[in-house]
Amino acid sequence: MSKYFTEACRELKIPDLHFHDLRHEGTSKLFEEGYDIQEVSLVTGHKRWDNLKRYTNLKPESLHEGPSKKKPA
Repeated sequence: MSKYFTEACRELKIPDLHFHDLRHEGTSKLFEEGYDIQEVSLVTGHKRWDNLKRYTNLKPESLHEGPSKKKPA
């Protein structure tokens, strides 16, 4: 998968994008949408918070919005 992703990025002239960057972005989005650690870890497969927290990239402005909107029921 990584090989094909790298080739596609090269053909599309997308510099410095790695397949793993998508995991980081997706994990951050789940937290921003209000999913809790247990829910995110089920999606990402992380077993330990220490491993999961390095992928979070919460925006400072989202911390001032109060409780995040929860996912749809």
